[in-house]
Amino acid sequence: MLMKTHTLFNVSGIVIVLAITSACNSTGKQTKSDTSRNPDKTQAAGSANLAGTIKQYPEVNTWLDDFRNFRNAVNDKDIPKLKSYFNLPLNADSTQIWYAIFDTDAELKKVQNGPGLFSERDFERYRSKLFRPAFVRSLLRIKSAKLFDKGENNSPEFNDKDGHYYMIVTFNKDSQTLSINLAYLNGNDENGDYVSEGEHNIIYDFDIIDHKYLRFKRVMIAG
Repeated sequence: MLMKTHTLFNVSGIVIVLAITSACNSTGKQTKSDTSRNPDKTQAAGSANLAGTIKQYPEVNTWLDDFRNFRNAVNDKDIPKLKSYFNLPLNADSTQIWYAIFDTDAELKKVQNGPGLFSERDFERYRSKLFRPAFVRSLLRIKSAKLFDKGENNSPEFNDKDGHYYMIVTFNKDSQTLSINLAYLNGNDENGDYVSEGEHNIIYDFDIIDHKYLRFKRVMIAG
């Protein structure tokens, strides 16, 4: 508490003092709200990631801005922001999203006999499998400026504990779609001979709304 004193007047040599007090409200700090992404607004939106911190995303003026925001959200594991790119629940019968999440037939059988939906709860539970380390690692190596100029860009090839893979990102101006293709290669066998078994692609297709905003359309598995 801060005490301020002001001399008001002097009567018969006695100084009369008025004390004015002011208090600081320790709880008066303004907090940022968790603002969801709105495709009808171009203002920067804040979102809380897994660490509980508020991250601000740059204003979206072109689809490339939103691609960069999506890439940052994937890298930061920002579930609220990532969910804003999806119209949940998804019709799982029209997308192969479960195939991108599960690696074995036994795992797939658990959901194949259930409802044909991919819910918000499913997204929160399986986000790390939908966007695997291989997806994140290669997405970060896409050169966005070249993607914008040429409509396509490839990441380098990786050969690590997550496999032998690389990524191709393609923008189609006519259809206003963005395709993120995670391509798995197989490599050589124990004799050094190249084998093609196990080669496959996980393709994430996005529609581009109003030439700006990415909106998830489907996942397809090829190979």
